[in-house]
This record gives sequence, structure tokens and C-alpha cells, in this order.
Amino acid sequence: GGCFLHLYENESLGTELQLEILDLVGFPLHVSGKVVWRRSWDDGVQLPGMGVTFEAGDGLEELRANLATRSRIK
Repeated sequence: GGCFLHLYENESLGTELQLEILDLVGFPLHVSGKVVWRRSWDDGVQLPGMGVTFEAGDGLEELRANLATRSRIK
């Protein structure tokens, strides 16, 4: 899994990141990731930012578990 981060200043490809995900379960989840692609305004009309793939670890398993048990917004 992974995520898109909307940023104007992107990290280099391959950069390892420590992400803190807030407002998911009432406390921050810490997940490791790596930049796998990036995009700027110069690349077209899509939002600038970067794609991050999550690295295996305790934080990723906790994130998956919380997403799986979270109630959907109606």
C-alpha cells in the first residue's frame, strides 16, 4: 500500500520517510515509507506531490488493522 502526498517541494526518488498519520484512530500512527514517484506543476495540470509506498513493519500492520475495522461515513 501507499499514499499520495500533495506537496510543492518533493523529496528525491528513493528517499526513505517516517510518516505520522493523524486523526485515524485517535492517536498518531507511525509508518515508514519510500518515495516512488513525484510530480510538479511543470508536469501538467495534476496536483504536485509524490507517491509513497509503505514499508513493512508494525506501523503498517496497525494502519491496516485500523482501516479494516473503521466504520464507514454515511
